[in-house]
Amino acid sequence: MYYTNADVDVQSGDVRLSSWSPITQATFDAGLVVIDTKKIGMFWVEDED
Repeated sequence: MYYTNADVDVQSGDVRLSSWSPITQATFDAGLVVIDTKKIGMFWVEDED
């Protein structure tokens, strides 16, 4: 199972971020949380203008 705070639009191999719900105070942040029965993994990135 996975969760993310971003909605992406994929067309002809082009990936575009269409919206997101930030969890940090950074200008932009996006991430992925992956969960199975024994482990949880999280990858998160942020960027400032």
